[in-house]
Amino acid sequence: MELVYFGLFDNCNARCNMCECWLAPRGDLPLAHYRNVLSAVLSLRPRAVRFTGGEPLIFAELPELVSQAAAEGVRVSVISNGRILGPGKSVP
Repeated sequence: MELVYFGLFDNCNARCNMCECWLAPRGDLPLAHYRNVLSAVLSLRPRAVRFTGGEPLIFAELPELVSQAAAEGVRVSVISNGRILGPGKSVP
């Protein structure tokens, strides 16, 4: 398996016309749920995991999930609108 898209949630800090996920934001699930699902995904041995949303960078536990995937040697990427990143800021 090459790539798995891992959708975190529908919350977003943008109001894009082509996307309506921000109209009905939903609450987060417990971190343990995301970890369990990610473990199941990683057991399939994908080469890469791409976190998406909504806006993944506003998901507080994103760094923990990125670390979990990276610890398994999986390439990690994040699809983001980048609004919360400014000069000198980066994702850990």
